[in-house]
Amino acid sequence: MREFVEENREFLEFFNTKLTPAFRRGTRPTPPSASRFRPGKVFAIKYDDGNWRMVFIVGKRGKSVYTLSTTKNTLVSCFTLGGVSNEIIQAILQNLYNNEQKSSYLWITKRLKKLIGSRNYRTYNIKKMESIFEITMNIEKEEAI
Repeated sequence: MREFVEENREFLEFFNTKLTPAFRRGTRPTPPSASRFRPGKVFAIKYDDGNWRMVFIVGKRGKSVYTLSTTKNTLVSCFTLGGVSNEIIQAILQNLYNNEQKSSYLWITKRLKKLIGSRNYRTYNIKKMESIFEITMNIEKEEAI
């Protein structure tokens, strides 16, 4: 129990530094299930190296999770949002958050790679995720620019 409380405290410190209170709505622990990682969702994950990462899930044709045939590892396609300016994060989330269809287009991945850098595009192995929190947002939809 103490380990879980300590982990939550560590996560909340990470979470509070990355999103302003007006923008975030809440978080909830999420089981490491492939069905949870839908395009357009935002998660905070603690990977096996002990570091937290905030990620925006993207996909191709509705699939953000795939299994490698050679290793049988289940991977999630996403962009890490660490080091990205708040204005760019807000623009991405304003237009793509919870929009599975838009977040699944191939051109979206290409444009996000140009906008925030291809080094931020990652695939993470679900088995190596120690903790997963889904982040829900307070986002008022505006017309796309």
